[in-house]
Amino acid sequence: MNCKSVNILLLFVASTFLSFTSLASEVIDVQPTQPRGDFQSWTIGDARVSVYASCRRNRGDLFQIVGTCSPSVGIHYDGKKSDSTRFFNTNSASLYVGKSSLTSRDFLASDESKKIIEALSKGNLAKIIISYSDNTRPAYQSYTVNLMGFNEAVSAAISGTRFDAKAEADKHNSIVGITILVLLLSALGTVWYIKTKAVPKVAQVIVKKKQELQEKSEVRQVAKIAKEETIRETVRQSVSEASDEQINVLKQQIKEALDKDDTKTATTLMTILSEKENAK
Repeated sequence: MNCKSVNILLLFVASTFLSFTSLASEVIDVQPTQPRGDFQSWTIGDARVSVYASCRRNRGDLFQIVGTCSPSVGIHYDGKKSDSTRFFNTNSASLYVGKSSLTSRDFLASDESKKIIEALSKGNLAKIIISYSDNTRPAYQSYTVNLMGFNEAVSAAISGTRFDAKAEADKHNSIVGITILVLLLSALGTVWYIKTKAVPKVAQVIVKKKQELQEKSEVRQVAKIAKEETIRETVRQSVSEASDEQINVLKQQIKEALDKDDTKTATTLMTILSEKENAK
C-alpha cells in the first residue's frame, strides 16, 4: 500500500470516527474570501478551496484564437507546517463531494475536479477534513460546508481567464500583424525604389554605354574607310605613273585576285587600271 493510500485510509477512518461521535454535522455557509478575475477561493480553518479556469490557445499558430475555457477546483492547506518527516503524516487538507475527492497534495486532478465542480454546481455540500500530525498522534478537523456563490465564482473565473487569455492573444496578434505590415511595406518600398530609382539609373548607364560603343564603332569605321581610301589613292598614283610593263603586272594582280575570289581587291585594281588606260 503506497503512502497516498495510507493517507486516504487515515482520513476515511477519521471521517468515520467523527460521524460516530457526532450524529449531525453543522453546515457552514462560506463566502468567497479572495475574489479575483481569474481566481475565486473560500477559506475554512486552515484549508482553502479555490476555483481556477484555463483556456485553450494554440501558441504555435501565427495568429492565436482563444478556444474553450474550462474550470478546475483545488484544495490547499494554508496552516502551519508539520514538524514530522514522514510523508503520510504531514499536515494536509482534503475535499470530499459525493464520491469524488481531492487532497492538498493533488495538483488540479482534472477528472476528480470536473466531478466535484459538477456536484457543487448542483448545490451539493462539501466536506473538508484537515489533518494535523505531531510526535504522538494525528488529529483531524472536519467541516461540512456550503460554498456560497459557487456557480457565480466559476462563471467569474472563466470570464476573467478568457479576458486575460484574449488580451494576451490580441497582444500577440498585434505584434505579428505589425511585423507582417512592416515586412510588406519594406518589400513594397524596395520594389518602388528598384522601379523608380535603380532601373532608370541602370537604363541610363546602358544607353550611355551603347552610345559610347556606337561612337567608337563609327570612329573605327571612318578610320577604316580613310585607310582604304589612302591605300587606293596610293595605288592609283602608283599606277598612273607606271609604265606599260607595270600595267601588265597590275592586270596579272587583277587576275590573281579574281582567282582567289577577292572581288573587292580586283574591283579596286580594275577601276585604277581603267583610269590609267583612259588617261593614256
